[in-house]
Amino acid sequence: MQTENFIAYLVVFLRFLRRCSLSESHYIMLDSEIFLPKEDQWVMNLCILLLKEEKKSKPELARKAEHEGWSVWSLQGGLETLTDSMVDHLCNNGAEIKYDTKITSIELQGKKARIKMESGEEIETEQLISAIPAISLAPLLKKSHPGVSKILQDIKCVTVGLANFEYAGKDLLQMDAFGFLVPSSQDLSVLGVVFDTCSFPQGDKTILTVMYGGHRYQPTTPIELEEICKFSLSKTLGINEEPHRKSVQILKDCIPQYTVGHNGRVNAIDEIISKESLPIIVTGASYKGVSVNDCVLNGIRSAENLLAR
Repeated sequence: MQTENFIAYLVVFLRFLRRCSLSESHYIMLDSEIFLPKEDQWVMNLCILLLKEEKKSKPELARKAEHEGWSVWSLQGGLETLTDSMVDHLCNNGAEIKYDTKITSIELQGKKARIKMESGEEIETEQLISAIPAISLAPLLKKSHPGVSKILQDIKCVTVGLANFEYAGKDLLQMDAFGFLVPSSQDLSVLGVVFDTCSFPQGDKTILTVMYGGHRYQPTTPIELEEICKFSLSKTLGINEEPHRKSVQILKDCIPQYTVGHNGRVNAIDEIISKESLPIIVTGASYKGVSVNDCVLNGIRSAENLLAR
């Protein structure tokens, strides 16, 4: 078998096997369908072996999630426990974390990156990983690298209002569902509602998250936002009672918008960084996925990229 065919077989089979939960006997039966010559059957067997080894290396929780087909996940105590645990681990292993520190500029000079802070302090490093929003990074690089800064400016963000309401009783809703989104054609101000306690029951109560804004955001105050969200719950779900607990926040420029041409912009940034050997790696929600899962995955890839340099 030629080398390129060998690689092609590996790629095709590994991609296929990762998406299937078939038994090994099913893999063999697929021989005729994918036109794999019998003399090359060992390639399929090798792929099966590699897949099994990959599965063995996965943590038990990851294997359980895959087996049970989890669509959503959370953590006891909220997702902030993830970042809190990471901070504890880093600090226990010698890392220093600076809080409430405003950066005024970043200079990329040769193989060094110099970070200047509002306090007058400067840090020089051989590699810099930026996970802040693209629109926040853009002005910091404007002086030292206007080309990258200009592309970063084109990755826009939108503001979202969030209202979390907690009600007494777990049978407040007429249905058991994840929630709903509101099409822009509908005469309703909110983006959608998440039925939190349908996915993650929390005793005898109902918790709802109402989302407002996005690209349709109109400036408002937290008090006005609360009334808008309550009206929407009344109109769509018939909920008119006052919540026992509530939290209303306006999150400015919190969600990046992947508009037409986004992949091209991200590729252009990566190409400039690679071609000019700039000592910076950009990651986070602005580039290759906005979800927590995407950010975790891209964080791992950024670390691997850094180690490979």
